[in-house]
Amino acid sequence: MAMIKCAECGKEFSDRANACPNCGCPIEYQAEKSIGGEYHAADKLAPSVIVEHLTIAKELESERYTLQLAIAKIQSKINTLGYYNQFTPPKSVSVKKFFITALITLAILIPIYLVINSHIFVSYLSNLISNSYDTIDFMNNSVQIKIAISIIGPLCILAFTILNGSISAMRANSKYKNAVQQYNNLVNSDTARVNNENIQKQQLKQQINDMQDKISNISETLNQLYSLDIIHPKYRNMITVIRLLEYFDSGRCTALTGAGGAYNKYEEEIRQDAIISKLDTAINCLYQIRDTQYMLYESLEACLDELGAITTQNDKLISTNQDISQNSAIAAYNSKIAASNSDALVFIEAYKGQTDYKINPTGTIQ
Repeated sequence: MAMIKCAECGKEFSDRANACPNCGCPIEYQAEKSIGGEYHAADKLAPSVIVEHLTIAKELESERYTLQLAIAKIQSKINTLGYYNQFTPPKSVSVKKFFITALITLAILIPIYLVINSHIFVSYLSNLISNSYDTIDFMNNSVQIKIAISIIGPLCILAFTILNGSISAMRANSKYKNAVQQYNNLVNSDTARVNNENIQKQQLKQQINDMQDKISNISETLNQLYSLDIIHPKYRNMITVIRLLEYFDSGRCTALTGAGGAYNKYEEEIRQDAIISKLDTAINCLYQIRDTQYMLYESLEACLDELGAITTQNDKLISTNQDISQNSAIAAYNSKIAASNSDALVFIEAYKGQTDYKINPTGTIQ
């Protein structure tokens, strides 16, 4: 004789009894559950009902995970927005620089001039020493030319130096003004960008808030779905739900419990390290799980595709300075979430709306 737990009131009674002595639930509606020695009527459900339950749970879990990925991605984007670029202002023109340049030019040209015309100065110097100026014919054209060269030459060098310095200073000043204008344009443009990005940051933060609300709604729906106790609490997560569904979908299992049930098969694969049981690991080696966990691979691929659509649309709106709240990919995804929630609630109400014992003799939902 074994003790079983009533699926209706939870009281234990002998499996030899025809019905629960506490609430009168007939024995044919009781089913043994292999996990932890508990018993639930869900074990008598038709495989199609279990598959429907797992399918809905899979969709909700996948949508919640996609939103979690999207929040992380959007937060990373927020962290890159609203920062000023650092621009180096142009250096002003230094008058001292051109003055020094002029002096250097004079220091180079005058000695060269003196060397070229050294015979004139040597002649003057010798006449000065010998007091022979009275012998110089100042009316001679040759003498006049020499005198003119000795006077005009340095003046020309000085004039050239001043003119060259002035032209260089004007060019440098014009270049500086252009650089200042370009610098101001860059700063103004960058300020406008930052102001716009600060607005976009607020819109992205609102996106995150909306997604967090959606996650809360999905989690609430999942809690209601899981509270039907169709699957054991240990297996209420995205990877496991998808794996259990794959067992049923591929025909490898037709029940959750028992020696050939989905629970035992899953535990066996975990012990043998035949499958990956952590989402972070699975998504980082996506193509490696394609052969061993194909349904999970498909689900994660779909998650990444939907994530890509959302973030790509966001980036496009940001780059064109458009309102991020107009993201059509998010609107489409919200519609998908609403449909999944609706399917879940319909299933929950249908399941709860059965007979007092939750299942009929055929094990299907009425």
